[in-house]
Amino acid sequence: MTFIVGLTCHDGLVLCADSLEDDNITKRTVNKIHKMGTTQWGIAMAGAGPGSTINKLWDELATKLNEPVPFDRAYVESEIEKTLTEFGAKYVLSSDDNFQVIVAAYDKPSIFHRLYHGSCLYGQSVVLSPVSHDCRVGMGHELWALLSDVLYEGKNSVEDNVRLAIFATQLAIEYASGVDEPIQLLSYSFGDGVWATYRPGTIKAIQAELPLDGFKKSLKDYWRRNNPPTFLAQMQKYRSWRSGGGDDLILLDGVKPEELCTVAGVRRASKIFRRNEDILRQRARLERERYQAAHSGASQSSGGNGRT
Repeated sequence: MTFIVGLTCHDGLVLCADSLEDDNITKRTVNKIHKMGTTQWGIAMAGAGPGSTINKLWDELATKLNEPVPFDRAYVESEIEKTLTEFGAKYVLSSDDNFQVIVAAYDKPSIFHRLYHGSCLYGQSVVLSPVSHDCRVGMGHELWALLSDVLYEGKNSVEDNVRLAIFATQLAIEYASGVDEPIQLLSYSFGDGVWATYRPGTIKAIQAELPLDGFKKSLKDYWRRNNPPTFLAQMQKYRSWRSGGGDDLILLDGVKPEELCTVAGVRRASKIFRRNEDILRQRARLERERYQAAHSGASQSSGGNGRT
């Protein structure tokens, strides 16, 4: 399988993919991103599905699209759609033959830049759709839906989305079947003369700045700040548990909540508060972390710059 993501940026385009090709017999590392162009325009494509079909498709498109100088957007879109239709009729003979592609194109003089999503699915009409935001094909749909909903914005720069694409592909490699390293990535930024291809060392350096362990820890910290202690944590800390959660302070050792409504009960409870000092400190620290996290989130949402 495959994980491929394309991102439209306010200043260009990003296309990112994994490298694993697996036909259920052998596994190998392959180049999944194809590109072509001049110093004035460029076209790139990556696809999910049978590798031989996608490679043939690119060879066909490269022959047809290498001719228009200057860049002819209508011709490019027409030839891509026509070729997809031909390949759908010729090669997609069952659901095992399904394939999808993301095509990225730019024209430097006109500042045109766009993604296209093409689908050749058995029993369905071939569709080529322009994409004005983000696009994904292959595995890891749920992972990408979560990340794009939270982190992707149309005002993101190429630099922002390069990091987002690499982080998303890391997660797909970790959790999605049939996706593996190395990560491949190219981009176009306004003013560039050609596609920018990222070296493995550059991608590895960005991966090191975005460790998955840190992401997992942040998720655990969020859950701990916003939820009552787990059943196990309550039993370990308080040797008691209250169904339905609630205020941790009711679990103080030796304090009966129902007696706190009377003066005598409060007096009795006050005598044993001292031996619960550690629990009170833990609760105070937890409340402080929750307060700081809430106010930090509020300040970021009101004064953030929109970068990923």
